[in-house]
Amino acid sequence: MSLKIGYLYSKDSQLGAGALAFADEVATRTGGRCAIDQYPNAALGGELEMLEALRSGEIDLAFITGAPITSVIPEHGIFDIPFLFRDATHAHAVLDSPIGRGYLEMFGRKQVVALAWGENGMRHLTNSLRPVHSPKDIQGLRLRVPQSEIMVKSFEALGRTRSSSPSLRSTAPWRRAGLTGRRIRSPRSNLPSSPACRST
Repeated sequence: MSLKIGYLYSKDSQLGAGALAFADEVATRTGGRCAIDQYPNAALGGELEMLEALRSGEIDLAFITGAPITSVIPEHGIFDIPFLFRDATHAHAVLDSPIGRGYLEMFGRKQVVALAWGENGMRHLTNSLRPVHSPKDIQGLRLRVPQSEIMVKSFEALGRTRSSSPSLRSTAPWRRAGLTGRRIRSPRSNLPSSPACRST
């Protein structure tokens, strides 16, 4: 038996590492009777497409990062609030508690089973103008933030002046777009923010 797992980034990414560890664990627990076929680099579509494919049964498993989830389960938008957690330990404590489990159970309303929270890195602000040590340092920056209404409104409240845009992999496109900075994810941190999902 084999199951498909899809995710946005390469096998060398944090999502790839999680998917490979998951595949190893499944192989061990099933005595090799179940294999997990890897589909990195959005081979099965973007995250919204993968969510829909999970719901229809076209694919079996996917790592879905935080921002797209709110289009299906609006309550998950609480996790898009910037600076919600003090650090990774705080995030683990909340997401491993009944609070976190309750949010995973919400997927059942959409014909998807959320297996667990995964690791997707801590977000950081980078910009070409000045260090950011406090909220006032954000004022006037033209930042690219993820396509999340809550993140956009949060950073607008802090004084930044740019709407959200899709992920830009290199610095040249965002500089051409007139941006002075962006909010990016560090792949080496341990902040849980991605549920691993499977279809029912």
